[in-house]
Amino acid sequence: MIVSKAALAATGLATLLLLTGCGAAASTSTTTHPKRSALGLVESVKGTVVTVRGTSADIPVALSADTRISRYVVVAPTDLKTGDCVSVKSAAATAGTTVAATRIQVLTPSSGTCAYGGSSADSSHPYGAFAAFGALAAVGAGSVTVTEKDPASSGSRTATVTFTGATTILTAQTAPATSITVGECARVEGTDSKGQLAAKEVTLSPAVGGACTAALVA
Repeated sequence: MIVSKAALAATGLATLLLLTGCGAAASTSTTTHPKRSALGLVESVKGTVVTVRGTSADIPVALSADTRISRYVVVAPTDLKTGDCVSVKSAAATAGTTVAATRIQVLTPSSGTCAYGGSSADSSHPYGAFAAFGALAAVGAGSVTVTEKDPASSGSRTATVTFTGATTILTAQTAPATSITVGECARVEGTDSKGQLAAKEVTLSPAVGGACTAALVA
């Protein structure tokens, strides 16, 4: 069988267009990186890479210009104000109308409301290990009133939270990447990227007894 030069040229052109089309389709594909998080002590800081101690291995965390970094710092009771979203820890984290606080932590509201995203570890209280969780309805000398929304219903209740000079009061403040310090706790949210955790958000807080716990950073 004799194949003309024109036929061969047409076949070659069709093959070239097919390969080119496949290449264009491949170049437009994107890779979705899985979400990843970490919580642990900061082991080292080298440029834009922060190493966080994991449960089984150290985790390299890559920072970028888009990484949101905040640090919980100790503030005075006078810094508490009506409308603040707070979580309250007590020596006995049980439900009640009066709570003696060991720690009050001012949180960032979600969509303008105090939203709880954890799981209930203490069946006596809808917010697990927290003795109170909600918005400050009133602030007084030595006590605050917290309005809690019951996650199991549309109702709400109030709790009086008392505090003393021994109560730790924390609030989050924006922090630069250069302020990250070895030995403090870091909670990181981001995505897995080339063996590193590409950080979208980093929350820093003081270590307690040289360790970090999920309950420390609510």
